[in-house]
Amino acid sequence: MWEVSYVPPELLEARNSHVAGRLSLEQLREIEDRAILQVLEMQHQVGIEVFSDGEYRRSWFSGALAESVEGVIDDPETGPPIRGRVPRAN
Repeated sequence: MWEVSYVPPELLEARNSHVAGRLSLEQLREIEDRAILQVLEMQHQVGIEVFSDGEYRRSWFSGALAESVEGVIDDPETGPPIRGRVPRAN
């Protein structure tokens, strides 16, 4: 079994716009919803029997952990921003 990871460019741009304050959370969720419906339809069309939403609401792999634990701080030298915040400038 193999896995392909792909995030549509529209969703990447929407995330960046949300972090920059140009897109509301509600607008981001609408774009995520469309992307999820598209990936589910594609999986159905090619005959995949077990569907996945592509985890399109997750901005990075361990983000759920960082959002669930108090005291986690951003470190721009070690990875992506936590909770959608823009990393601090040095």
